[in-house]
Amino acid sequence: MSSRLSDGWCSRVSDTVPRVVITGLGVVSPAGQSVRDFWPAIVAGDSAIRPITLVPAEQLTSKIAAEVADFDPSAHFDAKILSLMDRFSQFAVVAARQAVADAGLEERCGLTTATIIGSGVGGQTTLDEAYKRLYGANATRLHPFTIPRLMLNAAASHVSMDLRLGGPAFAVASACASATHALGQAFRMVRDGDVEIAVSGGTEACLTLGTLKAWEALRVMSADTCRPFSRERSGMVLGEGAAIIVLESLERARLRRARIYAEIVGFGMSADAGDITLPDANGAARAMTAALRDARLEPDMVDDQRRRRDRGAAPGLWRSCPSSGCLVEQGGLGALPRRSRRSRSLGHSTRHRPRSGTSDGQFP
Repeated sequence: MSSRLSDGWCSRVSDTVPRVVITGLGVVSPAGQSVRDFWPAIVAGDSAIRPITLVPAEQLTSKIAAEVADFDPSAHFDAKILSLMDRFSQFAVVAARQAVADAGLEERCGLTTATIIGSGVGGQTTLDEAYKRLYGANATRLHPFTIPRLMLNAAASHVSMDLRLGGPAFAVASACASATHALGQAFRMVRDGDVEIAVSGGTEACLTLGTLKAWEALRVMSADTCRPFSRERSGMVLGEGAAIIVLESLERARLRRARIYAEIVGFGMSADAGDITLPDANGAARAMTAALRDARLEPDMVDDQRRRRDRGAAPGLWRSCPSSGCLVEQGGLGALPRRSRRSRSLGHSTRHRPRSGTSDGQFP
């Protein structure tokens, strides 16, 4: 381990502030409905954007989306529970089950575990169905569980109930930064000692006719594919899915010899305080600056992959994640394929460890 990290960073964290690590992962996504299926697809660069099937494509201008194909709710829930759940809650619970099982916490979660789930719009499938019945079929009554299914905190509530997590349970909604903000709150609650464990992440299931038509009205949807950062980009493509992680203190993870994926060391947030739809790069910069300040790291400790590739230098210690503010120590990421080491700068700080070689609980 680099002395730069050990001397400059470990000393301030180990002696003064509890260190927070990621010990469990779960995902339900268009690229795979488990981490085992998802990760190889991401490494290979496989696209999950396909012709849309969940709604009548003939009513859409943009006829593509990233759908979670072949998701069978009845394989995960009985009929009674399903009557209470929107699709976005179903994704969250399945991903959370995976994450908790991956962390080896099935019997260890309880009253000291928080559930914090981000979502931009909540139960859009339920809302769309209700409006079709009300305005399209002139129904005089709606499903009695319409509100419990569509409310934004439904996913967090269902995860909490399904896994018997009795700590704080709430939702975070801040558009595209919802999941990152949720993770930031979870990180701080574990670091501050409010809870021992946090189950946190994001979920979305907004591929309904009403939602898609609303996005089309913004004139930001692509008709062919999504090309971020490309000069030829033609717009965005909507998708759905959920990703959940388990956070706990490093001390706790070591005691139970848990596998450690990464360590979050700082988090920052900001508001552009400008246009409701047009991003301002200064806002992202302030979030990243706040994350650096929270982690007590200098900017030159963050690895700029493009700059280092141009200079032929070895990967650095820290990666930044551009929309809300986090940092990541890479540990053994150098052993992974170069394509898999891409990151976005979101403004929170995380410290990565390789999947292999950490099951013995060793962490610097």
